[in-house]
Amino acid sequence: MNNTLQLLPEVLAHIKGYDVRARLIVYGWLSGVHPSAFRGQSIEFSEHRPYVPGDDPRYIDWRATAKFDKYFLKMFEHEASTSIFIILDTSGSMNYTSSIMTKLEYSLTLAAAIAYLGIIQGDRVSLIYPGATSGVYSVPPGGGYQHYLQIVQQMENLGPAGSMDFISFVEEACHLITRTSLVFIFSDFLDCYNKNLKLFLTMKTKNVDLRILHVLDRSEWNFPFRGYLIFKGLEEEKEIEVDATRLRNRYQELMRKFSGFVEDESTRAGGLYHRILTDQSFEAVLNEICSIQKIRRRV
Repeated sequence: MNNTLQLLPEVLAHIKGYDVRARLIVYGWLSGVHPSAFRGQSIEFSEHRPYVPGDDPRYIDWRATAKFDKYFLKMFEHEASTSIFIILDTSGSMNYTSSIMTKLEYSLTLAAAIAYLGIIQGDRVSLIYPGATSGVYSVPPGGGYQHYLQIVQQMENLGPAGSMDFISFVEEACHLITRTSLVFIFSDFLDCYNKNLKLFLTMKTKNVDLRILHVLDRSEWNFPFRGYLIFKGLEEEKEIEVDATRLRNRYQELMRKFSGFVEDESTRAGGLYHRILTDQSFEAVLNEICSIQKIRRRV
């Protein structure tokens, strides 16, 4: 299937609200990539919610619509449910972009889609994020459409912070994660360079399905810059002047080595590593990280 316009970052960036973006992404993905995602499964009707633009009309309850003269969608619940934990890095470096979406905005959009996909499949979803200054905050695991709205509302309030110790943050967040759950960690991991990522192994002891989402801007990956340039820090107010042309090959070598390091640490902990560039279509990313075969082992 070719990329559809509503799944491209440059289009979604002009749509306000992570809720609307998430529903466009999920319904576009389900109808275009997995049209039979909910067929042949043992599911039970769970609740209604009002229809809003962007919802898939296939799930409209026409009896309820006729009774109340207002469109309602059916929500379904599977026989078994999974607890999904979404951990977000909101450090200053996540505010970088060379195009239209920052790494943080891209991560929040994708995280909202994952949360919505989990909710409509009857799962319990939790959002874990750093506080404005320090500490670990969360929307506890829960199900249902109202709980999903609580999650995306918190996402709307999140913005880039300054410098933070992401490793310590995730280690503390581990205490909130239950066993045999599905865990997504969104980060550029730039503050983890030359650091030990044993925190991934902590996840392994909980027997979780770990997904490491290494989010990078394409310019961070390819380093297309030329000539003498001044780079400014996003977490510390530092500037450095470099000959980008001369630095390019060495930078690419180190970035690929670093990506390989994060991937190796993920694999060592039994997790799956996904390098995501912020100009990728959300369809392509969901195909990689949320295929029915991978994310829904019981389906």
